[in-house]
Amino acid sequence: MKIEIMPTLKRWARQWGYLLAVVVALILISALLVFMPLYSSQRPSGHKAPAHVSLATPSPTPTTTVSQSGDWKTYMADNARSGFNGAETLINPTTAPHLELKWTHTAGAYVASQVVEADDLLYWGSWDGFEYATDLNNKTIWATNLGETKNSLCVPVSIGVTSTATIASVEIKGIAALVDFVGGGNGKFYALDARTGAVIWQVSLGSPPAHYLWSSPAVYQGSVYIGVSSLSDCPLIQGKLVQLNAASGSIQHTFNVMPKGCIGGSIWSSPTIDEASGTVYISTGNGDECESAALNPDTGAIIWQDCLKEASTPEPATGVLGEMVSGAVAAVPGLVAYAQGPL
Repeated sequence: MKIEIMPTLKRWARQWGYLLAVVVALILISALLVFMPLYSSQRPSGHKAPAHVSLATPSPTPTTTVSQSGDWKTYMADNARSGFNGAETLINPTTAPHLELKWTHTAGAYVASQVVEADDLLYWGSWDGFEYATDLNNKTIWATNLGETKNSLCVPVSIGVTSTATIASVEIKGIAALVDFVGGGNGKFYALDARTGAVIWQVSLGSPPAHYLWSSPAVYQGSVYIGVSSLSDCPLIQGKLVQLNAASGSIQHTFNVMPKGCIGGSIWSSPTIDEASGTVYISTGNGDECESAALNPDTGAIIWQDCLKEASTPEPATGVLGEMVSGAVAAVPGLVAYAQGPL
C-alpha cells in the first residue's frame, strides 16, 4: 500500500499559511485604525498664510457670546497685566509636566503678538498683515487683513500686526457682542467681530511709518486705551495715549506725553489699569526726563509722573557715574486732562 505523505504535508502547510496571512492582515488593519487618527491630530499643520483677502463673512450685526472662566482675553491675562488667571483649572502643577506639542501653524511672516483665547478660539496677529482666529484644532476660522507698513528707510522695512488683541464683550446697537480690539499694521485701530473677523469699526491714529501701534489695548468701562508711537522712531514723534469709545471708535481723549512742539515719549508698551482706583499706568521711551505717568481714565489728568534712569559709564574727568534717561512712568485716575491741556 502506497501512502502519499508529502502532498498531505504540503496541503497542511498551505492552509496554515493562508490562516497566518489573514491573522497578520487583521492585526495591521487594527493598528492603522487605532494610530492613524492620533497621528493626524498631532502632526504639524501645513497651513500657509491666506491671500490678502479676508476670509471673514461681513456681518452688520456682531455675534453674541458667553464668557468662560478659563479664558485669556488680553495681553498678560487682565488689565493689571498680572500674567495669572486664577480661574484656570486644566493646566496645573500636576498636568503641566505632561503638556506636549499638538500642532504648529505657519503664517506668512513673524508672529510677534501674544496669543489670546476666548470661547475656544485663539486670536493672534502676524507681520504678514493679518489678524487670525483659529480653533483649538488649528483650523483657521477667519483671517482679516489689517494692513502693513513698508518703508525701505526703516527697520524693519516691512511690518504687519504686532499689537496683541483684547477680546471683550461690548454692547453695540443694543446687542452684547464679542469684539476683537487690536492695532493694525497701518496706523489704524480696529474693532472686529470676534466670531467672523468682520470690521465693526476702524479709526486712523496717524499715517505710517510716523505712526505705528506696537501697543496692545486695554478695555475698561466702555473705553479702549491704546498707546501710539512710530515705526522704530522712523521718524521720532510725539508719543500719545488715546482713549476710544469701545462701541463706536470715536476718540474721547488724547494724552500727549510730551508738551506741544516736542517729540519723544513713545508708548510701545500696553496701558495697565488699576481698576480699584481707576488709574491708567503707561511707560514711555526715548524722550525728555518725564516719561512715565499715572492718569485718570475719565479725565486724563496726570496723577504723577516719574522718570526711569539707569547708570551709565563713569565720567572720565570725575569717575562719577552719570545718568542716562531710559524712560518714564505716569499715572492718571479717572483718563486724562493733561496739565497743559486736554488728553
